[in-house]
Amino acid sequence: MPKRKNSTDLSSLIKKYKGLSVVNEIESNLNKEPKTEIGLQSLVPSDLFDEKNYPKETLTELKESVEHYGFLRPLIVVRRKDGKNEIINGVKRYLVAKERNRKSIPALTIPLEERKKHAYILGIMEKEDKDPLVRTHALKRLKNKYGYQEEELGLLTDCSISQIKNLLRRDELPFEIKSLVHQGKLSYGQARVLLNLSKEEQNSLVTKTRERKLSVRAREKEKRERKHSQRKRKVTIKGKTVTILFESEEEAKKNYPKILSSFSD
Repeated sequence: MPKRKNSTDLSSLIKKYKGLSVVNEIESNLNKEPKTEIGLQSLVPSDLFDEKNYPKETLTELKESVEHYGFLRPLIVVRRKDGKNEIINGVKRYLVAKERNRKSIPALTIPLEERKKHAYILGIMEKEDKDPLVRTHALKRLKNKYGYQEEELGLLTDCSISQIKNLLRRDELPFEIKSLVHQGKLSYGQARVLLNLSKEEQNSLVTKTRERKLSVRAREKEKRERKHSQRKRKVTIKGKTVTILFESEEEAKKNYPKILSSFSD
């Protein structure tokens, strides 16, 4: 069992850093800290983050931005006793840098005690990360490893106890369903319904959802191709067949006969 926190200390922390105030306080002072290049080998994401919650396909937009403009914002890290630099803001940028085989990345190192660090990470997740499963992992970690009670997590995140329980239950979802949520192929509302079903029923519904989405995409593709083909007309000029692509099907119907008659022998 994780060691129980001192309730008086935690209550004062919650009162002071409820909501986004801790984020505002820390980030308002970031310009006072020197930005440096830190080697990727010395970096490690906080254990409140789970790299599995950031599959490669969700980082495409960030990769393109980095390719064109570089890293516009530095990571925020805390120096640990073992010499490692713990990332508390910027895990996605770190993962992109790692994929691109970067040796270093811009970062700001700030001093932060553990409970304030936890409050900051939760605030950043609420402010910047739209994936509901990212916060679920953090809350579960805070409860199971660091000894936070559900009531305390509720106060720290401005959620009711029932909301905290529901947030924690998200972690019970199978990996495949979590992956679909990360990719935006399944909403969390749809995923939450699956929690009350057996694994067999979950897998069956996920398969049907995938098939339905694939079917819709196939129909949309077919429709686009059909529209495209309806704009094409062929005409033979001096023994050679030329394909003309009109702006629209209406234009093709209107002008094709005129063009055809112009080149007829």
